[in-house]
Amino acid sequence: MSASIVVVGGGVIGRTCALELARAGHDVTLVTADPPEATTSAKAAAIWFPFEAYPLDRVLAWGARSLERLAALASEPASGVRLVAGRVIHRAAEPDLSWMPAVPGARHVADPAAGDGVRAVTHAVLPCVDMSRHLPWLQREGARCGVREVERRITAIDEALEHGELVVLATGLGTNALVPGAALRPIQGQVVRVANPGGVEWLLDAEHPDGLLYVIPRLDEVVIGGTEVHGADELEPDPLVERAILERAAAVLPWVADATVTSRAVGLRPARDEVRLEREGDVIHCYGHGGSGVTLAFGCAEEVVALASRSPAQRGGALLS
Repeated sequence: MSASIVVVGGGVIGRTCALELARAGHDVTLVTADPPEATTSAKAAAIWFPFEAYPLDRVLAWGARSLERLAALASEPASGVRLVAGRVIHRAAEPDLSWMPAVPGARHVADPAAGDGVRAVTHAVLPCVDMSRHLPWLQREGARCGVREVERRITAIDEALEHGELVVLATGLGTNALVPGAALRPIQGQVVRVANPGGVEWLLDAEHPDGLLYVIPRLDEVVIGGTEVHGADELEPDPLVERAILERAAAVLPWVADATVTSRAVGLRPARDEVRLEREGDVIHCYGHGGSGVTLAFGCAEEVVALASRSPAQRGGALLS
């Protein structure tokens, strides 16, 4: 049964939900306070990889579905999605490999002779998503499927109901102003972008002794990060932090030392103890994805479509967080 639905939030979660709802035959309006390039999602690196999102079982299920959808999109250049080879560096004796079963061909290789505290490496081909292309693609695809877009800052859920009979809240940190007790908190992440010399593979080293390190290639740039500062909400890049990020990266990838910086950014990951994805009456809550927005977007959007097709009495406990 189709419905008139308003999706609040113009980041990757909101736009993916709007697109999937429209494809399912619903009448959809997307209400966003910001254009795509001004959202937190636009600052994301972004690569498929579960990070700072819970509970693990649901995250892995949503992530596995999103991985399938993103891999299929890699055949559409305009989507901004590419399948890229790379590696995860492991320093812990028992690393978290829970994501591996979802990734075809992923290989975990013990490497005790690597030095610098490295115990093992996992090699995989994963979707890297250029958000400067993917967000506009979601916007265009949504419009093609009938999604209307309204630029407006919603200050209460009742305002959203002016645009539809069912509301999907995909509002990230902004949810705290709309939902009492939403309990979202920022995890600050700083990145620096450099010119892409070509042939760059992605690299993740969450256990680096000097701080989080990731290197994610886009078509024209390489995004290098980063930081993971819980509770910080400053949005201005710190030059000293940037220097430390580049030094960490250059120690592993020498070409970084001579790379030309093209831009820099600080984003606030919208974290929560658990992703909230459930329906309460005329509201579907969908937020708290932490650093896994791209990783979970399609999987969560498919569940939002399922929730939208049910009356409140039909929700069922399996879909509640």
